[in-house]
Amino acid sequence: LPDRDHGYCTDDNARALIVALMTQHVLRDSSEMVPLTYSYLGFLQHAFNSDNGRFRNFMGYDRHWQEDVGSEDSHGRAMWALGTAVLEAPTQGMVASAVNLFEEALPVTLEFTNLRSIAYTMLGVDAYLRRFAGASEVRRALRHFAEQLYAASKVNGSQDWPWVEDV
Repeated sequence: LPDRDHGYCTDDNARALIVALMTQHVLRDSSEMVPLTYSYLGFLQHAFNSDNGRFRNFMGYDRHWQEDVGSEDSHGRAMWALGTAVLEAPTQGMVASAVNLFEEALPVTLEFTNLRSIAYTMLGVDAYLRRFAGASEVRRALRHFAEQLYAASKVNGSQDWPWVEDV
C-alpha cells in the first residue's frame, strides 16, 4: 500500500519490476514473482502518456496523476526496467508488451540532457539489444547516448575526478 501522503510513483514501480525480474536468477522458485511483474509493468503502461511520449511519475493515493510529464530520471528508470523486461520477462506476452512500450518511449530520450537519466536509459537499451541485437534504431540510440556521456566526461572528468558530472 502506498503512503497516503505520497501515493505511487513510476520510479518505484520501475525499480520493483527490475528486482522482480532478477529474482528468477536467485530463487529456485520465482513463480510467485510473476504476478508482481505484471503489476509493475501494468503501472508503467498506465504511467505512459502517449500524447507527449513521456512517463508521468507521481500518482496520488486517489489514483490521479499529479503531472502530465514526469522527470527525465523517472523516464530513464522506466526505460531501464522495460529493457530488463524485454530481456528477462517470464512470458512472451510480457516481452511483447515491454517491447511495444519501450519502442514508443525511446524517441523522446534522444532529447534528454540529464546524464543519469541517459545512463539509466542506456542500461535499458543494452538489455533490449541483448535480446534483439539487430534493432538498428535502438543501436543508434545507444551510440547517441554513449557520445553524450563521453562528451560530458571530457568536460567534467579528470585524472582526479573520473566522472561524467561535475558533482
